[in-house]
Amino acid sequence: MLRRYAAKQPTIVLMDRGYEGFNVFESCNRLGLDYIIRGRAKAIKEVRQLPDAECDRDYKCIVTTASSTKRILRSKGVDVHYINPNRPSRNKALSKSAQEHNWEFGPVCPVKFRICKFKAYDHKRKRFTWEILITNLDRHYFPLEQIKALYQLRWGIETCFRSLKYDLSGIYFHSKKDSFIEMELYSHFIMYNVVSQIKNQITVPVRSNHKYRYQISFKRTFYFISNFWGQMISDSRYRKILNTLTEYLEPIRPGRHYPRSGHAPGQRGFNY
Repeated sequence: MLRRYAAKQPTIVLMDRGYEGFNVFESCNRLGLDYIIRGRAKAIKEVRQLPDAECDRDYKCIVTTASSTKRILRSKGVDVHYINPNRPSRNKALSKSAQEHNWEFGPVCPVKFRICKFKAYDHKRKRFTWEILITNLDRHYFPLEQIKALYQLRWGIETCFRSLKYDLSGIYFHSKKDSFIEMELYSHFIMYNVVSQIKNQITVPVRSNHKYRYQISFKRTFYFISNFWGQMISDSRYRKILNTLTEYLEPIRPGRHYPRSGHAPGQRGFNY
C-alpha cells in the first residue's frame, strides 16, 4: 500500500496499533513518507525499556537477518535486532512451507525512529493510561504536543468507518462472491461521499437552551436522500430538501462508547 501511494506533496501517514515494525519504519523512511504509528506496550524492546514517565526519545537500531552478524555485533556491545527471514508463516490458510516476508532491506540495515510516551484518558477503563506513538517526524518542527494533535486526527477515520458499517449497513453483505462484495463496497463508498457532501451543506441551527450541541444525523440523511436517488432535482427543490434535513438532528455526546461485539457478522437482507 505504501509503495502504491504516489505522494505528490509532503504526507504524514497515521496508523493504529498492529502496524509497528522495523519493516514499516524503514519502508516509510525510504519512500520519503512521514508516519505516526500507535504502538503497543510490548511491541519492541525500545518501548519496553521506556521509563514510567512521559518521554520523547530518538533511536537508531541495527536490524540484521544474519545470526553470525548478530553474535559479532552483540559481542562488541552493539544493540542489534535479529529478524529471522526463514520463519514459517502463521497463516493457517497457507501451506506449511510458506515463509513470512517480514524484512526486505538486506542482511544489515540501520533504522531510525522516534518514540513518544504520554498519558491519555481511557474512556473504557475510566482512567489514565500510557500511550505510545512511534514516528520519524523532526522534534524541532513537531514537538510532543503537536504529535498528539496530529494523531488525534486519525479519529476521523474511525467515525468514517463507523458510518460505513452501521449507518449505511456496510457490515453486512448480500452475496458471497468476491466481485459482488467488491461492487457493494464501492456502492457504499459512493453513497457515503454523496451523503457527506449534502450533509456538509446544511447549516445546523443553534439552540442555546439545550444541554448538548447538535449535528445532522448521517443515518436519517442517508434514508431521506435514498428516496431521491436517480431523480432529476431542480435547484429550488434541492434547497427544500436541505431545509427539511435540518429537522434530522442528533445530540453530540462526547466520551460515549459501547463494548465491541465479538461475533462475526453474517448475511442480511437489504434494509432499504
